[in-house]
Amino acid sequence: MAMLAKAVKGAPNISAKAWFALKEYEREPGHLLVAAAGDDALSSWQHAFNSLAGLLPGLPPFQVCLWGGDLSERSKSMRALYSPEAGVNYVHVASPEALAEPLMPESAYADLSFAFKQGYTYERAVALDLFIKAGYERVSFVEEKGQFAARGSVLDFYAPGFDRPIRLFFSDKKLESIRHFEIDTQHTSGFLEKVDVAPNIFGGQAAVRQRGAGLEGLSGRASRRGFCGQGTLLLRFRGRRRGAGLRRRLQP
Repeated sequence: MAMLAKAVKGAPNISAKAWFALKEYEREPGHLLVAAAGDDALSSWQHAFNSLAGLLPGLPPFQVCLWGGDLSERSKSMRALYSPEAGVNYVHVASPEALAEPLMPESAYADLSFAFKQGYTYERAVALDLFIKAGYERVSFVEEKGQFAARGSVLDFYAPGFDRPIRLFFSDKKLESIRHFEIDTQHTSGFLEKVDVAPNIFGGQAAVRQRGAGLEGLSGRASRRGFCGQGTLLLRFRGRRRGAGLRRRLQP
């Protein structure tokens, strides 16, 4: 499948460009990939999309994913790309560098992903090995994203795409609880039945495996769920002196 690409001219600012993109999305809902001018424009794109969406009452819901220099945001976007929520459309906004940068192939991403479920049993050595293979750094105490620590019956980790770190409490081999915790106070809160762990795509062994196509070149072959397959529109916004309209199709 090819990904449809349009170059658009004449939009004077990000709000106008976002409005054009939303009208395209309203006309034919699906996944959308927008090529931003640079990394510093990504937050403005996100604000514009979220603000303008309310002006189109019948607009199908969507989530904005940012691809730039913020590794945490890129990890969240990678999860949305390869493990999307059912029935959710995504608007991916990428800087020129992120658009061309090689991504970890979906098969490698899936192989390095794993999950923990409350009440299940896990071998300690196997669990630790999963984190190491997925690119996490083992430390004494978790302080930053991409780290994990094991002390007695406790296993802490901080996935790059998470807002808070996670604490797993084991009784022998049985996982008794999954909770969030605060780094400064070590205070735990909330209970989760399951937590999915994505690879730390910017560290350890996982980083070595980022040798696939870039966002622009996925063209339906990288994702079984069809993010860049039929129905995905890549929008490039050009200056007034550049050509516009349907330029080309990105081939697999």
